[in-house]
Amino acid sequence: MHQTILSNVEIALTLTGVSKQERKRRAVDALTKVGLKEHINKKPNQLSGGQMQRVAIARALVNDPEIILADEPTGALDSKTSVQIMDLLKEIASDKLVIMVTHNPELAKDYSTRIIELKDGKIIDDSNPCKKKDEKVSEKVIKKTSMSLFSALSLSFNNLLTKKGRTFLTAFAGSVGIIGIALVLALSNGVRGYIDDMQNSSSGNQAISIKNTRTETMDSKDVKINTEKKEKHDNQILANDDISSNLTLTTQQLTKEQNLKKLKEYIDSNKKELEKYSSNIKYTYNVDIQLYDKNENGELVKINPNENADDVDASGILSMLSTSIIKNAFVELKNSEQYEMVSGHMPENKNELVLVVDKNGEINLSTMYSLNFENKNDIAKFMNDGEKPELSSVKYDYNKIIGKKYKLINATDYYEKYGSVWISKENDKNYLNELYDKADNVEIVGIAKVKDNSSTNGFLGYNHDLFVDYVNKANESEIVQEQTTNKDVNVFTGLPFDNISSKYEDNMKALGAASLDDPYEISIYTKNSDSKDGIKKFLDDYNNKASDEDKVEYVDDIEVLTSTLSDIVKMISYVMIAFVSISLIVAALMIGIITYISVLERTKEIGILRAIGASKKDVKRVFRAETIIEGLLAGVIGIVVSYILSAGINIIVSLLAKIDNIMSLSIVHAISLILLSVGLTVIAGLGPAGLAAKKDPVESLRTE
Repeated sequence: MHQTILSNVEIALTLTGVSKQERKRRAVDALTKVGLKEHINKKPNQLSGGQMQRVAIARALVNDPEIILADEPTGALDSKTSVQIMDLLKEIASDKLVIMVTHNPELAKDYSTRIIELKDGKIIDDSNPCKKKDEKVSEKVIKKTSMSLFSALSLSFNNLLTKKGRTFLTAFAGSVGIIGIALVLALSNGVRGYIDDMQNSSSGNQAISIKNTRTETMDSKDVKINTEKKEKHDNQILANDDISSNLTLTTQQLTKEQNLKKLKEYIDSNKKELEKYSSNIKYTYNVDIQLYDKNENGELVKINPNENADDVDASGILSMLSTSIIKNAFVELKNSEQYEMVSGHMPENKNELVLVVDKNGEINLSTMYSLNFENKNDIAKFMNDGEKPELSSVKYDYNKIIGKKYKLINATDYYEKYGSVWISKENDKNYLNELYDKADNVEIVGIAKVKDNSSTNGFLGYNHDLFVDYVNKANESEIVQEQTTNKDVNVFTGLPFDNISSKYEDNMKALGAASLDDPYEISIYTKNSDSKDGIKKFLDDYNNKASDEDKVEYVDDIEVLTSTLSDIVKMISYVMIAFVSISLIVAALMIGIITYISVLERTKEIGILRAIGASKKDVKRVFRAETIIEGLLAGVIGIVVSYILSAGINIIVSLLAKIDNIMSLSIVHAISLILLSVGLTVIAGLGPAGLAAKKDPVESLRTE
């Protein structure tokens, strides 16, 4: 067996609830009585046959029994050793009843005080028969034995220690699945933490947005189907406008307008309440400000809406850049507090602009082109020391940026009236140059960096006064006055609007006109990450007071983005965990196989346990304890290795990408994975443990 003879004797006490210290003391006393005190730390295979018999006797004595059964105690011993064992049993018989079973009549005659002879299961002789009056009824209550989980764990742990190499390799193999799942969870937690940090760090730049359109779902039950029977038409094709016969009953999404005019009135009248949570309120209108510049050849360049993308060779440096970036480089400033000036000052007047760059002081090369800082034939024009730029960014000289001027042209000035219609002369270069020469100047007066982690490609920012002045001039123009007076007739064609190829709203956009009381979009910017709830409550209060047609739906831009990213991370994590879990299950099954091998190796121990009173339940507990230890060891190894790998990955990512704690395994996940490892190995060990409990005690004792 794998245990010392001291442990072999102690095992008889594991079922009686005796403390560990008391077990050891009594086991040492029993071994001392049989003359084996000096051998208590030896293994059974280091003892002679007689010494092993003495260990068996000590194990029988340690519980201080009233009766000792000795089945052929000298059967496998030589004559000298047999005499020693019999002398020991005779000494024990001085105060205990020793019942010896033997086929040796000489031993019985020399050492026994009473000899009962049996033949074919029947008593044929009794040297000292019991008389009726000598019979006594014992009143001793036999206590039910049971092995504690701690004792079972101790037995199994000692067994595993005798096979350290196999135990470690098994546990390490079992830890592979835990390591995989732990790393996936750590990465998932880290990425979501990074997303949350980005959201919190840009707290003042977050916006609750309300647009003048919203999407509503129309269920199939709301769709009307024409079931009228149609007349058949043979040998001809008949065109009709009835599509109901081919209608597919699916859920549809419809776009409906939202009335933001009433919301703006509510905000304006309750601005002090909203300002508790909001750093800025931005009203956006469906208007494109017309901004122009001249290139180095004296040719007009339209800056906003930007047309530079059309002038760049598709095979050139901007071929891979998004034109959506280029066309959004002139925007209204959100909140001046979100920017840090690096040169010059923020716009103070309506004709002043500021160039906004990212937190590292960089601006996208496409933005430089769109703002006409860079010429496609001379991309180093505004660079320090003529340094060649990278594709994604460019270095610039502040002195060459500040002071740059553009021209602001009202869209209404493109049109002249001919008869009853207005004709655009935007493509007339001479006419456009005349407009340019007499147009108002706007000038870059500063360069600012964003303070938080918000990403930006760079843009020219203007204040709200510039926009208001631009729209007011458009609204006061003759062409807009004529269009608003007769909203049914298109001033460009003199024909009624058909709402397909021509719409009133499209004309107003083209003319740069808008009602300042009816915004296209309202963006309410948060003061910090905790103020979003206050803004949402403000909007909910409005909806509770508003009529059904004036209620609005709002969107948390950052939350939508981050929640989408978080959902993607979760989905990927679940898929990866599903794959990794296969190795975890395989590892658990392997531990079950190792437990089965352990059952075969510990068959004699099973027999001894059953012989000293252990129940089948106790035997199951011993082998379940072994799987618990293996599973616990596998889980701990997996978590320790995962933390080490995570620390290494964090260092590398921090150095290369400047992102901290991209791997973050929580304590809850770590503990849960350890428990998962234990649970799976226990389940895998149920079969082997049940097999051990079913083994025949007698057959188990005969196993060598």
